[in-house]
Amino acid sequence: MLTLSLVARRREKESDALTREQLAELRHSLAKLSADDVERFYRSAYQRCVLQPNRVLSAMRMQQLVTAWKQLRRRSR
Repeated sequence: MLTLSLVARRREKESDALTREQLAELRHSLAKLSADDVERFYRSAYQRCVLQPNRVLSAMRMQQLVTAWKQLRRRSR
């Protein structure tokens, strides 16, 4: 039963995922920031994504982390 409750909670949390439009807005906002500010955003997002017992990771938080990581990679090329 524990597995079922985790799956149910995970499905509830999936609804907090960013929409395509929200992701595009986040990418646009990060592109306007300085490299230092993007790195700060990334570090903050990373801290929010640290796995903790009895807590399901938010899709939105992971999307923010990955989007900031991609922006940092683009700038380092």
